[in-house]
Amino acid sequence: MTAHHTVPLAELPTHAGPVTLHYRPEASTIVRPDKRTLILPIQHRSARAYHPHHSAVEIYPLLGGRQFIGQFWDRCNSNHYNAFFGCDEQASFVTGVTDKAWVSFLEGGERGFFAALKPEIIRRIERAHGVTARRQGDINVVEVAPSWHALVQRDVRGCERAFRLRRKHMLKACRRRVRNKPILGTNHLLTGRFLDDVRVLFADADSYDTLDVATGTITGADHAPLHLGDRPHALARAAEIAPVSDAQRIANWEHWQPA
Repeated sequence: MTAHHTVPLAELPTHAGPVTLHYRPEASTIVRPDKRTLILPIQHRSARAYHPHHSAVEIYPLLGGRQFIGQFWDRCNSNHYNAFFGCDEQASFVTGVTDKAWVSFLEGGERGFFAALKPEIIRRIERAHGVTARRQGDINVVEVAPSWHALVQRDVRGCERAFRLRRKHMLKACRRRVRNKPILGTNHLLTGRFLDDVRVLFADADSYDTLDVATGTITGADHAPLHLGDRPHALARAAEIAPVSDAQRIANWEHWQPA
């Protein structure tokens, strides 16, 4: 793969869309005190910034500067963490990403990075159905059938009965309504119909995958509602999102005020 020679910012940004970026050396990681503010653990306004917690940082712009990807190095133990942060739907966000996602950006640029975040099973369904997935935050959805009944008999191009949904499960889904149900271990909520552990078999696979399927509407804090309607959609959480740990804790400062 040809590397994209992306250059880190020489001057650290002050905004990500409507979100204001502040720099505080006492912060040990990126902090989100409210939906219009992010605090970065950097003391000096330079791309290679020395401060109590990190010896250096590289930050690259995404989507014209509305979002950023950065790598922060710890001066004490030579560890690092990667952060994806900025503005999504007019509100601030921050999450860790894996080294694989970081390398995908360095080698494939912005397109390579966002491709790495899309779950593989969502991409395979897109190819098989000729459809395009949608997203709300880190939740990806893609249509798999025009109705629950059709899902039972669904034949996908290049696959033989790709979705194996037993009729009793289809009837269960038709009867099972949920309201404000958290999905995929997140704070995104589904109101509609939901069925978990649906088995899917692709033509080039030897074993089944399982996924969650839903109809209705998904809501999330600081996000516009995502309407699925009555057409079943597969759900999957973004790939290459790093777990929150003591080394890369994403905190909220309740009483922080800008200097």
